[in-house]
Amino acid sequence: MSAARLTGLGLVLSALAGCVVEEVHPRPRPATVVVAPPPREVVVVEQPAPVTEVIVVRQAPPPPRVEVVVERERPSPRHVWVAGYWGWQGGSHVWIGGRWILPPREHVVWVEPRWEVRGGSYAFVAGFWKDVPMARETVVMKEEIRTAPAVKEVIIRVAPPAPKKEIIVERERPSPRHLWVAGYWVWRGSKHEWVAGHWELPPRGMTTWVEARWEKRGEGFVFIAGRWR
Repeated sequence: MSAARLTGLGLVLSALAGCVVEEVHPRPRPATVVVAPPPREVVVVEQPAPVTEVIVVRQAPPPPRVEVVVERERPSPRHVWVAGYWGWQGGSHVWIGGRWILPPREHVVWVEPRWEVRGGSYAFVAGFWKDVPMARETVVMKEEIRTAPAVKEVIIRVAPPAPKKEIIVERERPSPRHLWVAGYWVWRGSKHEWVAGHWELPPRGMTTWVEARWEKRGEGFVFIAGRWR
């Protein structure tokens, strides 16, 4: 090998000795950051209880209309007749017709809506269902005697009207076991009201209906509720 080639090779090695070789590392991938939306605040707004509107007007209601109660249109023996009344709509008295209504539960009576004179105005009092205690009676069932709670006697001064004449339609009898319970007068609020007769299935072991009646006691009258025996 010539001296010139050796000299060139030495120069190349000297140049390489002065170089710095850097290691190449792969760039890390940026981390994926998931930004969750802030939780929504749930606001619960409590609705206020409905307020019963009291209607007070200057104009007196007209006299109640005469309504004809058709017994054969009664949907069931449990339905009761709710008489019509004068309401207030659109700045004037409006007649709300009577209808058959199924009571919401047992042992309740319907207190009719009415207009009360308050000062020089008239205030409307809405009708509502009122709980009444059961009549006192002795029920024999499986050789066990159970006594229903007693009813406080109410003595009134107004004599009940004569019983209404009712037409019993035999073909409307639900079954041969059903018996006819005749209508009668009851005292509700401040007047006598007629409770229409109806077909009723006697309780087990009972075959006779003792009709409701009014008894004269001194200067007043006492109502005796009907019962099965």
